Amino acid sequence: VLGCGMENGSSLFYDLGAMGHGRDPWCIDSVEKGVEESNHIHGMRNEVISENDSRYMCSATLGKDPVLCLDLVSSNSHCRSLDGEADKIGNAMEKENEIEMKKYISPASLVAVGGCAGDADELSELPEQEQGTISTIKVKLADDSSADASKSSTMKATIRSKTHTCSISSGGKVGVSVCRFRPDGRMYAVGGWDHRLRLFGRTSSKPLAILRGHEASVTAVDWADNAALSGLLATGAGDGRICVWRAFPHSLRNY
Repeated sequence: VLGCGMENGSSLFYDLGAMGHGRDPWCIDSVEKGVEESNHIHGMRNEVISENDSRYMCSATLGKDPVLCLDLVSSNSHCRSLDGEADKIGNAMEKENEIEMKKYISPASLVAVGGCAGDADELSELPEQEQGTISTIKVKLADDSSADASKSSTMKATIRSKTHTCSISSGGKVGVSVCRFRPDGRMYAVGGWDHRLRLFGRTSSKPLAILRGHEASVTAVDWADNAALSGLLATGAGDGRICVWRAFPHSLRNY
């Protein structure tokens, strides 16, 4: 699944795996006239989204400001690559048939986190539930496993929660530059314009920790591959610093 953050405040999701079943989710050129004209100039094809193809794409509106960052993780934590999990999956493949293994690996849904630009004065005029610049989105994949087409579902994106960085009433810099899930998918980090890094649980809309160490907007975040054990992650910011943090080590779930 591919996720895209858009300048108009929306996030788009495409199930590229649908291509393997004779469908073409890439036929999106004609959605906007500007894109259609650009393709014509560059000699690219233009195709209309068929009803079948459009079942494998969806969108959600996070706000009016541009979406600056987006990350995805499977709702099924077994899909994440963790120490020992690769061996577990490999053994399962030897014991189970291919169809059952696909059910084990392929998630029926995903969770996305997106961060938007934002102006405190403008956001303060919106209803409280619309003021967040950090959104978590549930992306449910289309289900066409049924032989009865009328029972098949379409791909759907739903906003689960919205929250903000610093207080809107403080007039601070509420925008978000970067967001990144921890490799095991249980936690994500958000780098804000307010110079802080915030850590959230995947199911929570409240920060687990607020880390201070930069003097400019946090623009880059990356977790160590074994972050669920080591707790290590690094951040970069406009102040030229790279900070290395250790947060919530030894929090790997035992399956």
